[in-house]
Amino acid sequence: MLRVTSGMRGRWLLVGLFLILMLPFPALAEFKHLPAPGLDVQLALRQVREQAVKATRKDQERLKHGLLGGPGLPWVSGASPPIWSITEREWQQYSKETKDIRVLEAFKEEHKTDAVYAWLPEARIDGLNRQRPASINPRIPTIQLLDCATLTEEDVCKGFMCTWEAARCHEATSNASPAATAKPLSTAEERVLKPGGSFTECDNCPEMIVMPTGRFLMGSPENERQRSSSETQLQVSIGVPFAVGKYAVTFDQWEACVAEGGCNGYKPGDQGWGRGNRPVINVNWDDAKAYVAWVARKTGKTYRLLSNAEREYVTRASTTTPYWWGSSIGTSQANYIGEIYASEGRSKAGYRQTMPVDSFKPNAWGLYQVHGNVWEWTEDCWNDSNEANPADGSARTTGDCSRRVVRGGSWDSNPQSLRSAGCDGITAVIQRFDLGFRLARTLNQ
Repeated sequence: MLRVTSGMRGRWLLVGLFLILMLPFPALAEFKHLPAPGLDVQLALRQVREQAVKATRKDQERLKHGLLGGPGLPWVSGASPPIWSITEREWQQYSKETKDIRVLEAFKEEHKTDAVYAWLPEARIDGLNRQRPASINPRIPTIQLLDCATLTEEDVCKGFMCTWEAARCHEATSNASPAATAKPLSTAEERVLKPGGSFTECDNCPEMIVMPTGRFLMGSPENERQRSSSETQLQVSIGVPFAVGKYAVTFDQWEACVAEGGCNGYKPGDQGWGRGNRPVINVNWDDAKAYVAWVARKTGKTYRLLSNAEREYVTRASTTTPYWWGSSIGTSQANYIGEIYASEGRSKAGYRQTMPVDSFKPNAWGLYQVHGNVWEWTEDCWNDSNEANPADGSARTTGDCSRRVVRGGSWDSNPQSLRSAGCDGITAVIQRFDLGFRLARTLNQ
């Protein structure tokens, strides 16, 4: 029985590449992307494999038929027990991962000679080796016949290079270019930004996505289920170009602020759920403003909180339904209390804590978790109706300013609060385990 392991898969890819390049078979003339010294090995393998799939499609079907018990290739069936017989499940795994008959044929040759394994890295990983320091080259003189599935990438990179996975690991860790340092946009760079474009203007600062300008109907129609009386509809025009954080501000980003003497030195708790890429919580409105001030000082740019209208605008992303994806909600779409009735049906239990900010799918404008996970502070003072809100989408700074508008709902909210039109007024000094925030940045275009 042939057991498919990651180590074997790596050898199949390498030896398959050898045969594709060196053995005479009719389909060779059809290949347009042959590896050359210095070409990225992973890209080369993918290009050649994709063309091999097209060139050998009929052979693959015969191979599959033979492996599964029908009349196939001669070396598959015979008087002796077929060493290449594999189960339907194993075939599906092999077919999905490689789809190349030549790879399987080559692997058969492993039982006859090891010469190909010694020759291949010298001939076809030559370009990869040339880009590495001389002291590293001896680490990949041959392909060692070992099963690397039992080794971690860290072990492989520190020791020997035994399969394609190891070469890829080393490529990523030893030959990677240093990451460019994030820096504020120049005037010229800012002027050519287009909706959907992204930028980061300082290390450990939020990634920002450029939003399109436009008009939308703020609030909810009277026939929307679970609507609140405060959701009066109002036509709003967003005419000033701006960008919005792709994610809510994370603990990592907050801690970078504290490390540089910002954010008033405050270190909020995480409720034991973890920090890192989870949204920062237990921050009040003034805390959020302190972070905004730190990013603004660091970049010299106009960072701020979103207005109430902007937050609904970017949540909807040109949609008019209760949620950007439609009228119903489930726990596969957002982090909230899932056992409470939604627009349609009943969902399974929710997650009961915050989740990393890149969980779930982004909306059409590239923003993650605009529904659920954490409530997000906005700039606006609380008012019981949208009627007197500025029609240009700017923040409303009159009303009950001891309370500030929050948007999006949280892991501890019911579906009603997560709706695009949903909002609430929270006392500005409260630090709570379901309160976070997201940045906005005014653009000069």
